[in-house]
Amino acid sequence: MTIGLHGDGIHRDNGLRIDKVYAHTDVAVMHSYPMYTPWARKPLDPDFVPFTCALVAALAGKPVLMEEFGGCTALPGEETYVMKWIETNGRDHEQFMASEEDFAEFLRLTIPKLHDSGATGAMLWCYADYVPELWNRPPCQNSQHERFFGLVRPDGSLKPHAKVIQEFAKSNPQVKPMPEYAKLNVNADEFYADPLPHLVDLYKQYLEGVEAQAAVPSGASKSRNAVDAA
Repeated sequence: MTIGLHGDGIHRDNGLRIDKVYAHTDVAVMHSYPMYTPWARKPLDPDFVPFTCALVAALAGKPVLMEEFGGCTALPGEETYVMKWIETNGRDHEQFMASEEDFAEFLRLTIPKLHDSGATGAMLWCYADYVPELWNRPPCQNSQHERFFGLVRPDGSLKPHAKVIQEFAKSNPQVKPMPEYAKLNVNADEFYADPLPHLVDLYKQYLEGVEAQAAVPSGASKSRNAVDAA
């Protein structure tokens, strides 16, 4: 049993605190989107999703399934851009839209990092784009970016990022132990008293740990792990 909490739950105490909710579930999960998050390094930040997974693990005290992540893509052949529109209520809206190729590269970088961070699994949102016949119906008429989150286009053809997932799946990935850099030290009460400064500081620490790990030669890392195990 679980409850699908999303990024709002790490940005404020919205009554569904990570530490409180996941004390009563079998599995802890998170929904994570750098393109919706101002303090991410960029809309397609490949370390953001793994970091939020590690943060939720620290707050929940248990491993985390990345239950939802992904992004909206531009039409085939279009470059990355910011789409702007006016909702039926008169409100202006804009959304980062990744080119299909840029989004595929985002996943090519993100999925191995998520795997390395100790995530128990991941689910990408979502299967297919909406067909154009539904674009002017709720919810697509106001949330126009929601038309374009699919692995496949409305005609059933695969987007490039679907092929990235296929290639990763061929490696037969297994759940890994959480590395030291992903074991964040977080006091839940202090965190929820003022989340944003904690998020920024913890992400900086996480990135420093990722960079330090990347700088260790693979052979040296294995030798050190063997010594630690002994």
